[in-house]
Amino acid sequence: MKNVQRLIDSLQDAAKLLLDLREERFAFLTHYDADGLSSGGIMLRSAVRMNMDFCFRITADLTRQDFQDFLRTSADVYLFTDLGTGHLDAVDAGIPDGKTALILDHHQLQHPPPERDEIVLVNPELHDIDGGRDGCAAVLAALLAFFMTDDNDSYPLRLGVVGMVADMQKADDGVNRFLLDLAEKEGTVKRRTDFAFFRLANAPIHKALCWTDTPYIPDLSGREDTAVSLLSSQGISLRDGNRWRTVSELTQEEKEQIVRVVVEHTASKGAKIRSSDFMETTYVFPDEAESSLAVAHEFGSLLNACGRMRRAELGLLLAAGSRGEVLLEVSKLVEEKRAKVAAQLEEARKSFYVREGVMVVDGRRFIDENFAGTVSTVLSKSPVHHGQVILIFTDTADGGLKVSSRAPVPLTDQGFNLGRILSKVATKLGGEGGGHKMAAGATIPSENAETAIEQITQVCVEELARIEAENAG
Repeated sequence: MKNVQRLIDSLQDAAKLLLDLREERFAFLTHYDADGLSSGGIMLRSAVRMNMDFCFRITADLTRQDFQDFLRTSADVYLFTDLGTGHLDAVDAGIPDGKTALILDHHQLQHPPPERDEIVLVNPELHDIDGGRDGCAAVLAALLAFFMTDDNDSYPLRLGVVGMVADMQKADDGVNRFLLDLAEKEGTVKRRTDFAFFRLANAPIHKALCWTDTPYIPDLSGREDTAVSLLSSQGISLRDGNRWRTVSELTQEEKEQIVRVVVEHTASKGAKIRSSDFMETTYVFPDEAESSLAVAHEFGSLLNACGRMRRAELGLLLAAGSRGEVLLEVSKLVEEKRAKVAAQLEEARKSFYVREGVMVVDGRRFIDENFAGTVSTVLSKSPVHHGQVILIFTDTADGGLKVSSRAPVPLTDQGFNLGRILSKVATKLGGEGGGHKMAAGATIPSENAETAIEQITQVCVEELARIEAENAG
C-alpha cells in the first residue's frame, strides 16, 4: 500500500499545481481510445467548471515530431492524458522555456524521466505499480479532478470506473480499489455480479447476447441471427406482442437455460469452459438518467465507438457530461462500429495461424488500423484462444505497418513483456513501439513490414520457450 499512497500523494501534488496555474492558458492532448476519452473528458469538464482558458486535441498515434509540434501550441501549461510517457524525450526537447508539462499516463517508461521541475509525470510505473493492471489514465484523472474540487462533484469518479473497465483493469486492490471505494462512498457507483451477457438489462435479449464480445464467443458474438436461433431453440420467448423482451424481463429459469446453451455452444468450438468463466463484476451508475450510460461497460463501449469511428470529439463531449443530440449521434456510431468489428473478426478467424502459442493475424487486407486494438482485445478474451499471445498486423494510412498485441496475465507474471518486445523490434526497424506488459502497439515503415512480422512473432515464440524451459527446470 505504500506504493499506492505515494501515487496518491503525487496526484494530490499535481492537483495543487493545477490550482496554482488555473489562470494560465492550457493545451490538452489525449488519446482516442475509451481510457483516453474518459480521462480527457474529466479534464475538459474540470477546465470548464474552473473557467480555464484552454484548447483541446485528440489523437490516435503520435510520433516524436507530432509531440514537438503540439508543444508549439500557444499555451502556458501542456497537459497529456493516456500518452506522453513513451515520448518524454520529445517533451523534454520541445517544451518552451518557462512553460509546464503535466503528464497523466500509465504506460511503461522507455527512459528515465527528465529531472526538470517544468515536467511533471504522474505514472503508477514510477512507484513500482504495473500500469497495465492498475491506475489507467482515467483513474488518475478522476482522482486528480476530485482532489481539485471542493463542491462534491463525484462525476469524475464515475468516469474513472468507465476508463478502468474499458482498459480491462480490475479493482481488486491498488489505486483502482482506492477509486472504487471512494466512488461507492460518494454513492455514484454500485457493484453487482452476473453473467457477462446479462449486463445490459434494458437491451433486447438476443442483442445483449450477440453484443457480448468480452468474452468473444465464435459464431455468436456479433451474430444476431445465431443468437435468435440459439435462444429460440431453448424455447426462450424473445417477443412480447410487437416488442422485443429485454434482459430485465428474464426469469431465473430462463437465465439458467441461456447460460447452459451458451456454455454448450462455446464448448462446441473447442474451448474448455465453465459457466463461472462468464461471471463478471458489473459497475452501475444509479444517478445516470440515460440507460445506455448507466453501466460502465456500455459507457466505455460508446466511447470506444467514437474513437474507432473517427468521431472522437463526440466521445470527449459525452464523457464530459453532454447528453441529448451528442448521445443520439454516438448511439448511431455504436451500431456501425459493432458491424465493422464483427466483419473484421470473421475475416480474422478465417486467416489466422498459431505458431507455438502465438496467434498471428495478418490483417493488412481487411483490418482497419483504427480497429486493430479492438480486434486484438476481443480475440484475447475468447475462451477458444485462452493462453495465447495475440498479434494483429495491419496497414496504416501512410502505407506503414501497425501492430497491436495482447498477452495473458499468467505469462506477464512470469516476465513476458509485450511493451519491451515491440519497442525493441520497432526501434531496430526504424519505427516506434511500446505500451504495457500485456498490451502494446507499434508502427513500422512499410519497407520493413515483412521483416517486422517475422521478427516480432519469433521473439514472442522465443520468450514463450524461455518461460516454458524455466518452468520445466
